[in-house]
Formats: sequence, C-alpha cells, structure tokens
Amino acid sequence: MAVRRRPARGRLTVLWLKPPQHAMPRGAVMSKKNNTWLLDPVITRLMMFFSLWSSVVVALSPFAE
Repeated sequence: MAVRRRPARGRLTVLWLKPPQHAMPRGAVMSKKNNTWLLDPVITRLMMFFSLWSSVVVALSPFAE
C-alpha cells in the first residue's frame, strides 16, 4: 500500500501546486467584480499555505512510514 500511495500523492501535489498560480489572478479579478477587497488576500494566503503544506507533507511522507 505504501508503494501505491506515493505516486498518488505525487500526482496530487503536481495538480495541487500548479492551479493556485493560475487561480490567483482569477480570484483577484472576481474580487474586483464583487467588490470584496478584504477576502482576496485571505484566499490567496490560504491557497499559498495549503500548497506549501501539501508539498511539506509529501516531502516528509517517506520518513513517516
């Protein structure tokens, strides 16, 4: 099971780390249209935090097993 989980996590991180870079400008444009200026930096910070956290979890997964 451990051997099967590692490729799945790697694929998830590749798919998870790339979208925030493209999604940040979209979030900024949507916030400008909806006039929600305060939520935009919070959403971008949460996306940055979760992307970094997912990469850290994947990097430490071989040592945790």
